[in-house]
Amino acid sequence: MFLDDTIVPLWLTVNRSDGFPLVLSLWFVRAEWNLLCATREPSRVVHFLEQNPKCGFEVASDDLPYCSVRGKGTVLLLRE
Repeated sequence: MFLDDTIVPLWLTVNRSDGFPLVLSLWFVRAEWNLLCATREPSRVVHFLEQNPKCGFEVASDDLPYCSVRGKGTVLLLRE
């Protein structure tokens, strides 16, 4: 499966408090129907996701054959 075999970061789009989107890259692993990412707790992305957990994402390869997965979702923040 593309998400299991591709080693590229996930592009995550979150909603900033000023109404503009923020796009950032995070490394991820797939766990069944979930994409798990990690970041530091005091990061701005955590702050924005606490305010609004809705997001968009894309995982895309630059190699042939070109392939990507795009979607939207709701983030569940876990402190582990």
